[in-house]
Amino acid sequence: MTKTGLFYTSYICCLLYLSSCGSYNCGEAEGIRISTIGLTRAEADSIVLRKFTKGSNFTKLVDTIVLSHNSTVFIQFPYTTPDTSFMGILDDRVLIRSNYDYEIYIPSIAKLTKITDIVEPQQKMKRSFLSTDKAYCINTIESFQQDGQNVSLMPYFPEPQIYIHR
Repeated sequence: MTKTGLFYTSYICCLLYLSSCGSYNCGEAEGIRISTIGLTRAEADSIVLRKFTKGSNFTKLVDTIVLSHNSTVFIQFPYTTPDTSFMGILDDRVLIRSNYDYEIYIPSIAKLTKITDIVEPQQKMKRSFLSTDKAYCINTIESFQQDGQNVSLMPYFPEPQIYIHR
């Protein structure tokens, strides 16, 4: 092989190596589930979830969803107290996501909870040498403000929760 051929072969190998290395953005976090503490099933039967443009100080309403037994499964696990309900949501529009601010209103007890400043850092995944496959990865939600109080979440907790107390 000539010096020119060896140069081009080395050059192409370097380009292949560099093009296969790199990173890509992980997908959005699944969201945060809503749980109630201190409410009976009857009291938690109707919950209004209002979604607002993030940072709009609750002035730009995007969507309103009414949660009831028709759209939500209320689950009480045996290892929890009888007054704690974990909601299994049938509609993924109800999951709390980082690109909005939220109001959660429980009419039966006139309770309004505001969720703001949801922190979901964009994570990246590195691609391995000579691989075109992308391993699946998702971001994690690290924290949020609930009624002005900072709530930190455990990293990589499988289903983060917002707890609404009586």
